[in-house]
Amino acid sequence: MVRKINNRLYKVNTYASEMIVEVDDNYDEEVQKLRKEIQFDSLGYKLNLLVYLAGLTVQGYAISSVTEFNSNGTKPRFAYASDKDFKKIVKYYLGKKA
Repeated sequence: MVRKINNRLYKVNTYASEMIVEVDDNYDEEVQKLRKEIQFDSLGYKLNLLVYLAGLTVQGYAISSVTEFNSNGTKPRFAYASDKDFKKIVKYYLGKKA
């Protein structure tokens, strides 16, 4: 199967595995709910990726790095751990879990 990727691709490395995820600008129900409860600075694909990474973190995954794949061959790292929106989402999930 061959398909054209219209969205952004990221490689998420954990200590046990690695995965490639495709991130788009469309918000699912969970992200829309979070946007109603929390004020975010991030929007679009970045917010979707932060919610996904926060979910993995709360599930116990130890994420070692996140790298973006660009069509020009560059692979910049995505700094998520120090992002204040990421911290808000993790705090929300941990408070909801307790």
